[in-house]
Amino acid sequence: MTKGVLDYQSVKLTLEWKGSARFDQVLELSIRAKQLGNTSFTISTEFRIAGEDAVIATAETVHVCVAPETLQKMPLPADFRTALERGAPGAIVDHAGYCTSPK
Repeated sequence: MTKGVLDYQSVKLTLEWKGSARFDQVLELSIRAKQLGNTSFTISTEFRIAGEDAVIATAETVHVCVAPETLQKMPLPADFRTALERGAPGAIVDHAGYCTSPK
């Protein structure tokens, strides 16, 4: 994407709330590619209060791959598809300074 050969548009976002979090609580998100189509991909996200098992919200976002210059649909490039399939198991990005060691 940084080389300008790929772009995507969000075409659908579905949120389901299952519980609440308070203003000062740190949230933990688990993100994965749920479905890969020819030109689209679906990202699934689970929201938890950090350190707890209960899922408090889920989201599914459908994106469509487009050519940056024309915004016409285009197939998912092979390297992008592979990266989505592989994911980043065990990767932790801690924006809150909450986590001191990987799970």
